[in-house]
Amino acid sequence: MTEKNTPFDNLAQSCMSSASIPGVFPPQQLNGYVFMDGGTVWNLNLSTAVQQCLDDGFTSENIIVDVAICGYTSFPETDIEKNSMKNWQTARSVRDYYLNSNSLWEQAKAYPGINMRYNFQ
Repeated sequence: MTEKNTPFDNLAQSCMSSASIPGVFPPQQLNGYVFMDGGTVWNLNLSTAVQQCLDDGFTSENIIVDVAICGYTSFPETDIEKNSMKNWQTARSVRDYYLNSNSLWEQAKAYPGINMRYNFQ
């Protein structure tokens, strides 16, 4: 959201729309559109930011992307747990880690000229 596409008087509703997680917070209607949390579909949307830089006249070589994904990833010290919930949580942590990594690789392939300097997970 920028001042170009979101008037200040719509800021609160825009923020609520961005946090509309299906099953937790209902979708929000704004200007005839229905919005929900962008992470529901695409958790790491770098292409919009890169495209905005290109639209503003920057060359690919002058675009630097630093990514800091804040989260907790833990891997168990033991190989096998007898607790199915703990096994499910471990599988989910591993899956989420690799899904986030895959999103970064997809963006790097889509925009080969940009400098993806730091990727913290």
